[in-house]
Formats: sequence, C-alpha cells, structure tokens
Amino acid sequence: MSDDHDDSGGGTLVHGPWSGESTYTLPPVPDFIDTIPPPEDIPAAPPETPEETTMELPAIPAAPDPSAALRSDGITAPESSEEEIEDEEWGYEQPRSLADRLGDWLEFRLEKARAAHESEAPFREAEIARKAALLKGRTAQEVAMMEQNGKLHAAAMKAKGNKAAARGRADADRTKSWLPPRRGRPHPPAH
Repeated sequence: MSDDHDDSGGGTLVHGPWSGESTYTLPPVPDFIDTIPPPEDIPAAPPETPEETTMELPAIPAAPDPSAALRSDGITAPESSEEEIEDEEWGYEQPRSLADRLGDWLEFRLEKARAAHESEAPFREAEIARKAALLKGRTAQEVAMMEQNGKLHAAAMKAKGNKAAARGRADADRTKSWLPPRRGRPHPPAH
C-alpha cells in the first residue's frame, strides 16, 4: 500500500488491494439458486383434516343503507302484560345510567382504599414510633453533647482567666524587679 496526497489537498489517499495492479480477487459469491434445496428434499404438505375440507366460509353481509342509519323510529314503549305488573313489586325498573355505574365504581375504589389504609395502620404506627424513638435518641445525644461542650467552654474560659491572672502577676513581679533602686534601699535578690 502506498500513501499519496490527493489533488484537492484535503488529506491522504490510500490505495488498497482492490485498485491498481494487484493480484487480489474477490471471494466467490454463491448463486441464490444454490441456497434453495432441491425439490426432492422438500417435505410434502400434511394432508388436510376433515374439518378443513368441509369448512364453509360465512356469507359476507351486504353494505348497510345510509338512509336507514339516519332514520329514527322514536322511543318504543316497553312491552309488558298486566300479569307481569301484578307479579312484580315495583312494576317498571329504570335502567342504570352511566353516572350511576361510575358512582358505584368510585365507591368500590374508595372502600378498597379505606380497607388498605386500615390494614396498614399498625405498620404506620410502628414506623412513627420508630422515628419518634430515633428522634428522642438523637435529641438526648445532642443535649449531652451541648452539656459537654458547655463544660469544655467553661473550663477553657477558666483556664484563659487563670492564664491572664498568672500573666498579670508575672508582669507585676517583673516590673517590681526592674524598678531602679532608690537611695538607701538595697537591690532585690535575683531569681
């Protein structure tokens, strides 16, 4: 393989074994016809069952008449005999509306949610008790830490005061020792 710069100056042109004077040849590609098995190797179709041979297709219904779809017959009166009315306690039962059915469904869902809520009550109470115990423990720990922190702060302030008092006494002693002697008084002894 050789690298040459192309004329446009945009990059390197690489000549592969597929161009130029090469001994490279493409691998043989099988013919499509070679992939189909010979007819002798194809198994015969299974015989049809008696149900398949005697099966009849249903007749295709005729297209509906568009004028019949727009026509209205009105509301028909319910058919009932006098014997049925005497046998029934209420006489006529009105069919339930969609709103009634949706109301029943909503009531069912609410009752189911209430039942689930009531069954989970002991778990929720235990969870609340656990969280309360954790908060009490954490509060007790923080109170103890604050008490210890207060004691530490008081001890640090006392030590600071003691240090300042000691420094003040040391400075007073130092100033006394550096005073020039007066006449008639001897020098203080050296430490």
